[in-house]
Amino acid sequence: MAAERSSHALYRGLALVTGIIILVAIGLYVLTDGKINEDPSLPTAETYAAVDRLIENDPVRGARATAGLEIYRHRCRLCHHRSGRGGNKFTPSLQKHNAQSTVAMLNIYRKGQEVGPMTKLMAPWAEELSEEEMQNLGEYIEILATLSE
Repeated sequence: MAAERSSHALYRGLALVTGIIILVAIGLYVLTDGKINEDPSLPTAETYAAVDRLIENDPVRGARATAGLEIYRHRCRLCHHRSGRGGNKFTPSLQKHNAQSTVAMLNIYRKGQEVGPMTKLMAPWAEELSEEEMQNLGEYIEILATLSE
């Protein structure tokens, strides 16, 4: 009899916890306009749309930007934010860069020239990129420069 009561109490407790979790999830969903499950490591819908427009207008540059998106997502996003806006003096905004200025800056880092307080962090990243990858990254960063988050 005691085991039956214990089992019943366990089920009631689990049901209560499950209900609370569901209510919290619904509340968060409502408070975030349905963006609770948005992955901050992924570009925004606006960014994807801009890449798609570039693909339609210039398939070669669009393909480069698509490849650059993946490089950015895995190497640049943590410091420069998914929008390229940066965060502070150590992680500056990339939103004023075009493809050419991005490649030029990466080449400066690659040569080991002192640019700012994060040169020692940026130089190894730049050294690992091929010329093609730098071009691809530049195309993507140029798209970010046209968007606002």
